[in-house]
Amino acid sequence: MYAEEIPVLLFLNTYDQDDSLGFNLVQSLPEFVYDQILDGKVILWDSPKKEDRIEPKTLMQIEKYAATSFKVTNQLFIYEKWIRERKSLAIQTIGFYFSSKKPDGEEVAYGFVDYDELDSVFQFTLVPSNADGNCSMTYDDVLKQKLYNYNIVQYGGRRVESVVEAIEVKNEIKPLLPLKKWSEKDDCKRVNYMIEDSAASKGAAFVESRRFLTAVSKYLTETPELFLNIGGDKLTNDPSKYKITVNKVEMEEYWVRKEDNIDYSLYSMVIYVNNNPLNALSLDEIQQLDFLIGFKSVNDFLKEKEFYFRILRINSQEIPAEKSAAYLNGIKELRWSHLIEWARYQ
Repeated sequence: MYAEEIPVLLFLNTYDQDDSLGFNLVQSLPEFVYDQILDGKVILWDSPKKEDRIEPKTLMQIEKYAATSFKVTNQLFIYEKWIRERKSLAIQTIGFYFSSKKPDGEEVAYGFVDYDELDSVFQFTLVPSNADGNCSMTYDDVLKQKLYNYNIVQYGGRRVESVVEAIEVKNEIKPLLPLKKWSEKDDCKRVNYMIEDSAASKGAAFVESRRFLTAVSKYLTETPELFLNIGGDKLTNDPSKYKITVNKVEMEEYWVRKEDNIDYSLYSMVIYVNNNPLNALSLDEIQQLDFLIGFKSVNDFLKEKEFYFRILRINSQEIPAEKSAAYLNGIKELRWSHLIEWARYQ
């Protein structure tokens, strides 16, 4: 059987993208592409026919006239070519058409961008994801695996008139799409958290946090050269006459789920001395910190997570202080792709 080439037009609306997807392609892609256009790395065309180029200056004029922003468009068209055989499907993305609908119903058209100009950068650019998302997902993953909610508006050069027909086509191709590179049982989150003290709290976790902060203070006091090298020189030229008190430490880590277990990988550390942040320490620099908390190395202490900490951010999503415990509980309960919903009802 010969391969059939089918032109397909997909429509995505920002409001149809669920939190549990972990990201909103309609929100993140325009912002990413906009910067590429303004930097001259990608050409914006008037239409898929690519007859007239829209210069960055002209694009900004369109935005000003329409009182809208390309970066916050609420709809997206994806032009594709599906090469179908009986038991296989190859999808070739042609490009993206960006437009937006204003509250009064007026359509604002921005233009078309060729996929080929973005292909290489998509392969290593991570999609900004919320707490439900995977920390290592690229635009290439999202687009090739169709990890978004969409409607088929044209198929084979003709308009798809009914929802039923669109669903039938989507169901036909679903088993032919590339498999996801991960599952909920093999997932990752990029987590930023703050280790801090509360003098009024006597719980064991707070005691451990206090011990850690005290140990860091003592270590920096005993290694003045290190203190100056990692940003202490912004606070004093003479550490011997400066009282070093570490109030808090911010960590950035990658938390990786393997079945029912969580592996914690350190990435960076920011030490706050007298509420002033020092320079961020890399993983190598963290591992060179030569002191113990009790009988534990810094690495072991941080990975065991027996101290109090407050989650600040999961992936690209800021976490309110009052919801930190709820999100942490959701992670421990392995609700990794439904953390937002979990925290909402805690």
